[in-house]
Amino acid sequence: MKKVLIFAMLLPMVWACKKDDSVRNPDAPKDPLVQPTSISMLAFDTTYLTADSPFAYTMATSDSCVVRPLNDTLGVVALVVGEATITVSDTQGHSQVVPVVVKPRVTQFLDPQLLFGCTSSELREALGKPLSDKSSGTTRRLFYKLSADGVAYTTYVFEKDSLATIYAYPETYYQDFYSYLSERYFAETVSQTAIKYYNHFDLNRASLRIHFGYTDFGDGGFWFAEYSQYDPLDPYAAPARD
Repeated sequence: MKKVLIFAMLLPMVWACKKDDSVRNPDAPKDPLVQPTSISMLAFDTTYLTADSPFAYTMATSDSCVVRPLNDTLGVVALVVGEATITVSDTQGHSQVVPVVVKPRVTQFLDPQLLFGCTSSELREALGKPLSDKSSGTTRRLFYKLSADGVAYTTYVFEKDSLATIYAYPETYYQDFYSYLSERYFAETVSQTAIKYYNHFDLNRASLRIHFGYTDFGDGGFWFAEYSQYDPLDPYAAPARD
Protein backbone atom coordinates (compact mmCIF):
# COMPACT_ATOMS: atom_id res chain seq x y z
CA MET A 1 0.00 0.00 0.00
CA LYS A 2 2.83 2.38 0.85
CA LYS A 3 4.49 1.68 -2.54
CA VAL A 4 1.25 2.51 -4.34
CA LEU A 5 0.89 5.74 -2.36
CA ILE A 6 4.45 6.85 -3.11
CA PHE A 7 3.98 6.10 -6.82
CA ALA A 8 0.74 8.11 -6.84
CA MET A 9 2.55 11.07 -5.25
CA LEU A 10 5.44 10.94 -7.76
CA LEU A 11 3.24 10.52 -10.85
CA PRO A 12 2.27 14.22 -11.15
CA MET A 13 5.95 15.24 -10.84
CA VAL A 14 7.02 12.82 -13.57
CA TRP A 15 4.23 14.05 -15.83
CA ALA A 16 5.24 17.66 -15.20
CA CYS A 17 8.82 16.91 -16.18
CA LYS A 18 7.68 15.22 -19.40
CA LYS A 19 5.41 18.16 -20.17
CA ASP A 20 8.25 20.66 -19.60
CA ASP A 21 10.54 18.69 -21.88
CA SER A 22 8.01 18.87 -24.70
CA VAL A 23 8.01 22.70 -24.61
CA ARG A 24 10.93 24.45 -26.36
CA ASN A 25 12.96 26.66 -24.09
CA PRO A 26 12.52 30.19 -25.46
CA ASP A 27 16.02 31.09 -24.28
CA ALA A 28 17.61 28.10 -26.02
CA PRO A 29 19.68 28.93 -29.14
CA LYS A 30 17.75 28.53 -32.36
CA ASP A 31 19.01 26.58 -35.33
CA PRO A 32 20.81 28.80 -37.86
CA LEU A 33 18.72 30.01 -40.77
CA VAL A 34 21.47 29.21 -43.28
CA GLN A 35 24.65 27.21 -43.61
CA PRO A 36 27.55 27.72 -43.40
CA THR A 37 27.53 30.05 -40.42
CA SER A 38 30.78 31.73 -41.59
CA ILE A 39 32.50 32.03 -44.98
CA SER A 40 36.14 32.13 -46.06
CA MET A 41 36.58 32.63 -49.80
CA LEU A 42 38.98 33.91 -52.46
CA ALA A 43 38.55 37.23 -54.24
CA PHE A 44 36.17 37.11 -57.25
CA ASP A 45 34.63 33.78 -56.14
CA THR A 46 30.92 33.19 -55.47
CA THR A 47 29.69 31.11 -52.52
CA TYR A 48 26.09 29.99 -51.95
CA LEU A 49 24.36 29.65 -48.60
CA THR A 50 21.82 26.88 -48.08
CA ALA A 51 18.57 26.97 -46.09
CA ASP A 52 16.15 24.22 -45.06
CA SER A 53 13.17 26.51 -44.52
CA PRO A 54 10.83 27.33 -47.44
CA PHE A 55 10.58 30.98 -46.33
CA ALA A 56 11.81 33.79 -48.57
CA TYR A 57 15.07 35.45 -47.53
CA THR A 58 16.64 38.86 -47.91
CA MET A 59 20.35 39.62 -47.60
CA ALA A 60 22.28 42.74 -46.64
CA THR A 61 26.02 43.39 -46.40
CA SER A 62 28.01 45.53 -43.98
CA ASP A 63 30.43 46.54 -46.76
CA SER A 64 29.26 46.58 -50.37
CA CYS A 65 32.84 47.13 -51.56
CA VAL A 66 33.96 43.78 -50.12
CA VAL A 67 31.03 41.46 -50.91
CA ARG A 68 27.80 41.61 -52.89
CA PRO A 69 24.77 39.50 -51.86
CA LEU A 70 22.59 37.72 -54.42
CA ASN A 71 19.13 37.62 -52.84
CA ASP A 72 17.51 35.30 -55.36
CA THR A 73 20.05 32.50 -54.89
CA LEU A 74 21.50 33.20 -51.41
CA GLY A 75 24.82 33.81 -53.16
CA VAL A 76 27.74 35.89 -51.90
CA VAL A 77 30.15 37.43 -54.44
CA ALA A 78 33.65 38.37 -53.22
CA LEU A 79 34.69 41.70 -54.73
CA VAL A 80 37.92 42.63 -52.94
CA VAL A 81 40.12 41.34 -50.14
CA GLY A 82 38.73 42.21 -46.73
CA GLU A 83 36.16 41.32 -44.10
CA ALA A 84 32.43 41.96 -43.96
CA THR A 85 29.20 40.42 -42.70
CA ILE A 86 26.08 39.22 -44.48
CA THR A 87 22.79 39.53 -42.60
CA VAL A 88 20.18 37.02 -43.74
CA SER A 89 16.54 37.64 -42.75
CA ASP A 90 13.40 35.59 -43.33
CA THR A 91 9.75 36.60 -43.53
CA GLN A 92 9.14 35.40 -39.97
CA GLY A 93 11.31 38.11 -38.43
CA HIS A 94 14.36 35.94 -37.81
CA SER A 95 17.85 36.97 -38.88
CA GLN A 96 21.38 35.61 -38.86
CA VAL A 97 24.72 37.37 -39.27
CA VAL A 98 27.29 35.47 -41.35
CA PRO A 99 30.91 36.71 -41.11
CA VAL A 100 32.78 36.70 -44.45
CA VAL A 101 36.55 36.79 -44.96
CA VAL A 102 37.81 37.38 -48.51
CA LYS A 103 41.40 36.23 -49.10
CA PRO A 104 43.74 37.18 -51.95
CA ARG A 105 44.69 34.96 -54.86
CA VAL A 106 47.90 36.77 -55.82
CA THR A 107 50.51 37.20 -53.10
CA GLN A 108 53.87 37.65 -54.86
CA PHE A 109 53.78 41.46 -54.66
CA LEU A 110 54.11 43.74 -51.67
CA ASP A 111 52.22 46.99 -51.30
CA PRO A 112 54.42 50.09 -51.15
CA GLN A 113 54.36 52.11 -47.97
CA LEU A 114 51.34 54.40 -48.37
CA LEU A 115 52.43 57.03 -45.85
CA PHE A 116 51.10 60.05 -47.71
CA GLY A 117 52.23 63.35 -46.20
CA CYS A 118 55.28 61.95 -44.42
CA THR A 119 58.80 63.34 -44.95
CA SER A 120 61.60 61.45 -46.68
CA SER A 121 63.28 60.71 -43.36
CA GLU A 122 60.00 59.36 -41.91
CA LEU A 123 59.58 57.16 -44.97
CA ARG A 124 63.14 55.80 -44.68
CA GLU A 125 62.49 54.93 -41.06
CA ALA A 126 59.21 53.18 -41.92
CA LEU A 127 60.77 51.18 -44.75
CA GLY A 128 63.71 50.04 -42.69
CA LYS A 129 66.77 48.99 -44.70
CA PRO A 130 65.79 48.19 -48.32
CA LEU A 131 67.86 46.13 -50.75
CA SER A 132 69.05 49.31 -52.45
CA ASP A 133 68.23 53.00 -52.21
CA LYS A 134 69.06 55.49 -54.96
CA SER A 135 68.04 59.13 -54.85
CA SER A 136 67.53 61.30 -57.95
CA GLY A 137 69.93 63.92 -56.58
CA THR A 138 67.26 65.70 -54.59
CA THR A 139 64.86 64.63 -51.91
CA ARG A 140 61.96 64.83 -54.39
CA ARG A 141 62.29 61.20 -55.54
CA LEU A 142 63.40 58.10 -53.70
CA PHE A 143 63.92 54.83 -55.60
CA TYR A 144 63.74 51.55 -53.73
CA LYS A 145 64.62 48.25 -55.39
CA LEU A 146 62.23 45.52 -54.27
CA SER A 147 62.90 42.71 -56.74
CA ALA A 148 62.56 40.04 -54.04
CA ASP A 149 58.95 41.14 -53.58
CA GLY A 150 57.84 40.87 -57.21
CA VAL A 151 58.30 44.58 -57.97
CA ALA A 152 61.28 45.82 -59.95
CA TYR A 153 61.39 49.05 -57.97
CA THR A 154 59.17 51.59 -56.24
CA THR A 155 59.45 55.37 -56.62
CA TYR A 156 58.30 57.72 -53.89
CA VAL A 157 57.67 61.29 -55.09
CA PHE A 158 57.65 64.23 -52.68
CA GLU A 159 55.93 67.58 -53.11
CA LYS A 160 56.83 70.36 -50.68
CA ASP A 161 58.89 67.80 -48.71
CA SER A 162 55.80 65.61 -48.21
CA LEU A 163 55.10 62.25 -49.81
CA ALA A 164 52.47 62.80 -52.52
CA THR A 165 52.68 59.99 -55.11
CA ILE A 166 54.00 56.43 -55.27
CA TYR A 167 54.87 54.43 -58.42
CA ALA A 168 55.32 50.66 -58.39
CA TYR A 169 56.74 48.77 -61.38
CA PRO A 170 56.19 45.00 -61.60
CA GLU A 171 58.90 42.71 -62.89
CA THR A 172 56.46 39.94 -63.83
CA TYR A 173 53.55 39.64 -66.24
CA TYR A 174 51.24 42.64 -66.01
CA GLN A 175 48.10 40.51 -65.61
CA ASP A 176 49.38 39.16 -62.29
CA PHE A 177 50.08 42.68 -61.11
CA TYR A 178 46.68 43.90 -62.22
CA SER A 179 45.00 41.00 -60.44
CA TYR A 180 46.99 41.83 -57.31
CA LEU A 181 45.71 45.41 -57.38
CA SER A 182 42.14 44.64 -58.38
CA GLU A 183 41.47 42.03 -55.71
CA ARG A 184 42.65 44.44 -52.99
CA TYR A 185 41.37 47.82 -54.12
CA PHE A 186 38.88 47.73 -56.98
CA ALA A 187 35.24 47.21 -56.08
CA GLU A 188 34.43 46.26 -59.67
CA THR A 189 37.01 44.55 -61.86
CA VAL A 190 37.66 45.61 -65.43
CA SER A 191 37.06 42.94 -68.07
CA GLN A 192 39.98 41.07 -69.61
CA THR A 193 39.08 42.51 -73.02
CA ALA A 194 39.30 46.06 -71.70
CA ILE A 195 42.78 45.41 -70.32
CA LYS A 196 44.02 44.53 -73.81
CA TYR A 197 42.69 47.67 -75.50
CA TYR A 198 43.13 50.45 -72.96
CA ASN A 199 46.34 51.78 -71.50
CA HIS A 200 45.17 52.75 -68.04
CA PHE A 201 42.36 52.58 -65.51
CA ASP A 202 41.55 55.09 -62.81
CA LEU A 203 39.80 53.34 -59.94
CA ASN A 204 39.08 54.70 -56.50
CA ARG A 205 38.38 53.06 -53.19
CA ALA A 206 38.27 54.83 -49.84
CA SER A 207 40.88 57.63 -49.89
CA LEU A 208 43.30 55.91 -52.29
CA ARG A 209 43.48 56.56 -56.02
CA ILE A 210 45.23 54.01 -58.22
CA HIS A 211 46.18 54.63 -61.83
CA PHE A 212 47.19 51.38 -63.50
CA GLY A 213 48.81 51.84 -66.91
CA TYR A 214 51.47 51.14 -69.50
CA THR A 215 54.26 53.46 -70.66
CA ASP A 216 56.08 52.93 -73.98
CA PHE A 217 59.51 54.43 -74.54
CA GLY A 218 59.87 53.21 -78.11
CA ASP A 219 62.35 50.46 -77.33
CA GLY A 220 59.94 48.76 -74.97
CA GLY A 221 57.65 49.80 -72.19
CA PHE A 222 56.58 48.77 -68.73
CA TRP A 223 53.50 48.51 -66.58
CA PHE A 224 53.11 50.54 -63.43
CA ALA A 225 50.67 51.42 -60.68
CA GLU A 226 50.46 55.00 -59.48
CA TYR A 227 49.15 55.45 -55.95
CA SER A 228 47.99 58.83 -54.71
CA GLN A 229 45.59 60.31 -52.21
CA TYR A 230 42.03 60.67 -53.41
CA ASP A 231 40.34 64.01 -52.83
CA PRO A 232 36.61 63.88 -53.78
CA LEU A 233 36.71 67.61 -54.55
CA ASP A 234 39.73 67.21 -56.83
CA PRO A 235 40.22 63.54 -57.81
CA TYR A 236 43.46 64.26 -59.69
CA ALA A 237 45.16 66.13 -56.89
CA ALA A 238 47.52 64.59 -54.38
CA PRO A 239 47.43 67.07 -51.50
CA ALA A 240 50.69 67.46 -49.62
CA ARG A 241 51.08 68.15 -45.93
CA ASP A 242 52.19 71.67 -44.95
